Amino acid sequence: MKKSFYSWLQQFKADETPLGDFARDTKADKDFPYQATSYKHIHDYLESKRACAEVLDIFNESYEQYKKTNETKATELTSTHEYKSWISELKTRYKQAQIKASVAVNGELLKFYFELGKDISEKQFANSYGSAFYKTLSSDLITEFPDAKGFSPTNLKYAFYFYDLYKEEVQNRPQVVDDLCRIPWGHHRFIIDKIKNDSKKALFYVEQIIQNNWSRNVLLNFIDSNLYERQGKAVTNFSQKLSVPAGDLAQQITKDPYSFDFLSLRTDYDEKELKDALIGNIEKFLLELGKGFATWVVNIVLKLVLRSNFLTCFFITQISDVM
Repeated sequence: MKKSFYSWLQQFKADETPLGDFARDTKADKDFPYQATSYKHIHDYLESKRACAEVLDIFNESYEQYKKTNETKATELTSTHEYKSWISELKTRYKQAQIKASVAVNGELLKFYFELGKDISEKQFANSYGSAFYKTLSSDLITEFPDAKGFSPTNLKYAFYFYDLYKEEVQNRPQVVDDLCRIPWGHHRFIIDKIKNDSKKALFYVEQIIQNNWSRNVLLNFIDSNLYERQGKAVTNFSQKLSVPAGDLAQQITKDPYSFDFLSLRTDYDEKELKDALIGNIEKFLLELGKGFATWVVNIVLKLVLRSNFLTCFFITQISDVM
């Protein structure tokens, strides 16, 4: 706790100086604001006591010293390793609490949307009243909850699509709802836009988002590159040509969604064109390599990009002796 001005001042009470005189005077004054730390509080008190100009000058000078002392102590505190570590720990704990709170709120919101979609499906008002139903429902909900942002006609339709996409999966496995509630609503809307009638495919991407912490842009990239269709279908001889740990990793690499569609190469591209295209699109290329791409593979890629005579060795699915 910050030391009061009075407490700081009493260290000078034995001095035969104007500051010492001021310290002794404040000690004798039973009404002096002993706990005060603010300049205004103390200054207003002295003026109420009709202190002379000389006393006010001494107070002003002494308060400046008091302020500098506190600033120095604060600097000393913030420079200690213990304090820095504690602040870092508090920062981490606070962010974790924020994330937990956000996850909890997101989960409850998604459960609400799923149940809302179920109600819309079962009551079949949309079938009877068409688009007027969503507009009316939106208006009524916004009237009841004017600060809520999720009751637009469009979002209400997404709630219905959300339920309709996963209803059979949830009926067979109720715990699926828990997985659905672990990713943001915005991700679900993107999945619904791209995958409306294939719940297994949609759940595949939900699981990938959970495992790999995909952003929406990364999600769209992998959906557009047909990750679901390609996952696990690569057939290679990696396990025979490489050691067991490396073989497992290489097999995983073939499952990762590195796709060259973004390069816009002609079907019969030559090696130099591939190298130039990779360099020109290196950021997106690295994104396509995916989470499991190990350092040794990245090093191989960099070497191969720089040495075009070895490019073929990497991109074919059979590992030749030269590697």
